[in-house]
Amino acid sequence: MGMSFKRIEDYLSRLELLGQRWARMDPHVQEYACNSQAEKVARLNFVIESLRQQGQEERAERLKKIKQLLIEIGTAEYLASADVLTNLAIKVGPYVRRIKARRT
Repeated sequence: MGMSFKRIEDYLSRLELLGQRWARMDPHVQEYACNSQAEKVARLNFVIESLRQQGQEERAERLKKIKQLLIEIGTAEYLASADVLTNLAIKVGPYVRRIKARRT
């Protein structure tokens, strides 16, 4: 592969999840992930883009607000149906401290 790494940490820091790459290539993917309203959001994205191409920015902005509401609702619905560990991890995630361990 051509790359050599002295430490496993260096290798792991270079890894990129496919989902992250996909989201970078298509920003709308993040709106669809973990969202029970993803299909509606995708349809709105198409209509919003079409309206913008036609110069109907005001109508596009109104639909964008509806889209944001659907993203919020869809995420909440997804979380309501997700397993307990997922919900727990999301709830306490920002508060978890990371501790580095070294081999002696």
